[in-house]
Amino acid sequence: MATTNDQIKKALREPTPQDRIKWRIGFKNIDKGYAMMLAYIDARYVQDRLDDVVGAENWSVNYNKIDNSLFCAITITFPNGEMVTKSDCGTETDVEAEKGQASDAFKRAGVMFGIGRDLYDLGDHYADLNSNGYVDKNWKPQGWGETPQRHVQIDEDSAVPTPTTPQPEAQKQTTQQYADEVIERASENAPEEKPKTIAVNEKPLKEGTPPEDEWVMVKNLESIRETAASYLLLPDGFVGDQTSKEDTGNYWVAKSLIKSSEALMNGKMNVEMKRWIAKKAGYKLEEVASISNDSGTETQAQAPENPVKDDDLPF
Repeated sequence: MATTNDQIKKALREPTPQDRIKWRIGFKNIDKGYAMMLAYIDARYVQDRLDDVVGAENWSVNYNKIDNSLFCAITITFPNGEMVTKSDCGTETDVEAEKGQASDAFKRAGVMFGIGRDLYDLGDHYADLNSNGYVDKNWKPQGWGETPQRHVQIDEDSAVPTPTTPQPEAQKQTTQQYADEVIERASENAPEEKPKTIAVNEKPLKEGTPPEDEWVMVKNLESIRETAASYLLLPDGFVGDQTSKEDTGNYWVAKSLIKSSEALMNGKMNVEMKRWIAKKAGYKLEEVASISNDSGTETQAQAPENPVKDDDLPF
């Protein structure tokens, strides 16, 4: 623990240890097969940093809501008795809004003292998308620090969130088989994909009735399980037991029915999927904006090849 005002100020601005930095997708370019990755830290790191540098008894937190924005103020008592308070507000989230804003505001207030501010200077990092259009789990830049072993992960085929220790083969098989069965049952009623042009004597769709095989957007989904061919995506406001097949059975979605996804700051994701599977699962869907070209076909809007970073924090 630092013992002088200057030592504390300098220590709080020190670079973030690599093993405490996490990565999430900023945007994807599906056509070119890459994603730009953003570095971030969690609230626990800010707490640990304040405890280590300032001392647990020498800092405090206060929250205030102003015009529907939640502000967090961190107050540090320095060795000479001086008390310094710095604050910032958190961004709103659609899920667990109060908790999400509190955590975000706390981290942003920590940045005001210099904690994690170095993440702005890390530069651009890009990751290759795998065959399913996703970045591999626990991705990090080549040569980056090791991930802490105590971190809990969801193994690709495991039934529940588990530590990094291997799981029994029988449990993996059961989850994989169950997910495949759910997908197979859903696929039995899937619409056949047809050309967008209407053949002679073919009855056109009623006005206002979109094709079932088009892409739609479903927001604020929580991915809690994954098999080789599918994801378990729980909807916004899910009520039930996440480990119960009866409660979650409708929410297995085949990877082949997903076009793209976007990670959100609240830990959830927006997913672009086939309309028919979104309706079958009961998700609240939104239409996907499209761009028509001269040939009459529709293409999805892509992220720019050289995007301009926004002014948001990296976490």
